[in-house]
This record gives sequence, structure tokens and C-alpha cells, in this order.
Amino acid sequence: MRHILLFLLLSVTAAASTLSAAENEKNILRFSASSTWPMPYGQIKDGVLVDGFMLDIANAISKEMGLEPQIIVLPRNRTEQGALSGAYDIRCHLTKKWVPDPDLFIWSEPLFVFSTIVIGHKGTPRVKKLSDLNGKTLGTVLGYSYPALNEAIDQGKIIRDDTENQTAAYQKVGVGNNLYAVTDELSFEYYLKTSGKRLQFAKWQLELSSDVSHCAILKKSKVDPMQINKAIQRLKRDGTIDKILARYR
Repeated sequence: MRHILLFLLLSVTAAASTLSAAENEKNILRFSASSTWPMPYGQIKDGVLVDGFMLDIANAISKEMGLEPQIIVLPRNRTEQGALSGAYDIRCHLTKKWVPDPDLFIWSEPLFVFSTIVIGHKGTPRVKKLSDLNGKTLGTVLGYSYPALNEAIDQGKIIRDDTENQTAAYQKVGVGNNLYAVTDELSFEYYLKTSGKRLQFAKWQLELSSDVSHCAILKKSKVDPMQINKAIQRLKRDGTIDKILARYR
């Protein structure tokens, strides 16, 4: 009899734990973060997103929905795999041309505009068009896709030199190990403002493309994707997201 009572007690406890875990999961909104994000997008320390406007946006969306944010930091080349496995609910700072299957997601309205640019080491001649880089090595980030450069890279006209993250690419150009790198204007301006190394870089920039950044919500999200999208719409339209971005500019 004692063994039966013990078994029943353990069974009830296990069932309660399962229900509690399932209930907690309903109160969590899971965000994907890239381990290669530079500031002001994000700062990763020991595998944790600790700063940047993507953290602030994640917190704002979660608060708007009355949920707790869970930030899942992934290497850039594993974020697509994470989408297929349902490892997260939402991924922000994305464009449709960066992902192999945009139909996996519901796309938010545009959050902000950003430009992809080529930068150079101080003293390098101005690059006026993409063909000026033929035969040159261009600092890039491992796992990043550069649609404006893909054809030239595939044809061997431009050589990629992958670094672990964007800051490392800046550093290589700054000291002259690479004469050129590709980046986006927001992160480059933030780096110049906070590093004090503006004089290491050429004053010119070549704009390759101008794009709009979205949040992409997995259609198989554990949280209703339409409700997530409506929360983002409210935050965009009441000025919350613009105020977050303004703090980092």
C-alpha cells in the first residue's frame, strides 16, 4: 500500500510539473539573436544579449504582449535551421532577400531603413562603383549574405575575407590588413562614434543597397503570430520603436 501511495504521489507531482512547464512556456516569447550582431544592434557577452536596440525592441514587444522575453543567441549560419526546427518565435532585423524561404514567416511592417555600404582604409582611392573592387579582397562576416555582391563574389571578381563579427572586420580595415570591408551604415557610424578611430578610415562610402528591416514571425510560433504582429504595429505607430532607435544614433 505504501508503494502504491508513493507511486501516486510521484505521478501527481510529475503531472503538475509538466503542466507548470507548459504554462510557463505560454508566457514566454522567444527571440532569435545573432551572435555576430555589432552594436548598436546588439552586444553579446558569454552567449547572452546584454545591450543594443534589438534587445530593447524584444523587451518592448514582450511587455506590450504581457509576456517574458527569452533571447536565443545563435550563430548566423544556424538561424535558418532554428526557423525550421521552431527554436524561436520571432526574428528581428531581417529582409526577405536574406532568407531562403520567406514564406516560413509573417513579416511585420518596416521598422527602419538601413544602407549596405563599402568602407575603406584611410588613403584608399574613392570607390565609385562596384567594378572598382574587381580583384580586391573585401572584409565580410562569416555566415552573412550580401545580395548586392553575390554575383561578383561567385564570379571571383571580389574575394571575401570572412571575420567572426563586424567589429573584427572594422579592426582589420582600421589597421590596414584589409583595405575594404562591407557593412551597414548604422553599425559603422556607431563604431566610429564610440571607438575614436574615425581617422583610420577613408571619408568616402559606396552605397550598395538601401533596405528596410522587419521582424519575421514564424508561422508555427508557439505564440499567436498575428497577435505578435499586431503588438509590433502598435509599437511602431505609437513611436516606441523610433524612440528606441533614436537612443543609439
